[in-house]
Amino acid sequence: AGANANAAAAHAASGPPPVGTMVTSLPPGCSTSVLNGVEYQRCGSTYYQPHMAGSNLVFVVAQP
Repeated sequence: AGANANAAAAHAASGPPPVGTMVTSLPPGCSTSVLNGVEYQRCGSTYYQPHMAGSNLVFVVAQP
């Protein structure tokens, strides 16, 4: 998970992380959006879907 978080941080400067990237925390300024009955966290133009990885909450970049 650390490598994915580092990859997401590296992509932050060059654009949104690719779909499927898992991060452990969201950037500031996100809001909840429900599209087609599915809850996402929308951060700018990037959508994250919450998932559980064991007992940890993680967010996966999604294309709603």
